[in-house]
Amino acid sequence: MSSEKFFPSDKKLSKTPLQVSLKKFHVIKPNRSEKRFIRACRRVLNKAKGDDHQAILATARKNKIIPKPPDTTEPYNPIPNMFIPEKYRDIIPKDPIYIDDRFITPGSREWFTYMYNLEKSIREQEIQDFNERVHREVEQAFKRTRIEKQASREQAKEERK
Repeated sequence: MSSEKFFPSDKKLSKTPLQVSLKKFHVIKPNRSEKRFIRACRRVLNKAKGDDHQAILATARKNKIIPKPPDTTEPYNPIPNMFIPEKYRDIIPKDPIYIDDRFITPGSREWFTYMYNLEKSIREQEIQDFNERVHREVEQAFKRTRIEKQASREQAKEERK
């Protein structure tokens, strides 16, 4: 073995630096009331039936070890709190919108796309209904005219006799 000494400034060490830093971990010891609380939690949770996680949580909540989660769900509001064009205001569905089993949030891009397509289909349906109604009315008018002409012809024949 060689008797060479290595220093941090040595070129061999600077090529592959290896630094190990050890941090000291401070263990915080619980005070007397915390120890009592921890023992009470263990005692209550050990009484929970089985290894079912939900049963343990229910027991912990019942004994007020773990607070109940707050009810953060708001009631469904179909009209988003933002500007809505006039043409969409009357056709907003009252029920939540699901497309491919996915909830569409009111005011999102998908919601506006859905509303655009809904408005477009309603407009097309109205145009189709209007055209059918006009067609039906025109047919009735022609039928009435034919009947009237036929009646006038018959009346003219009777007058000639």
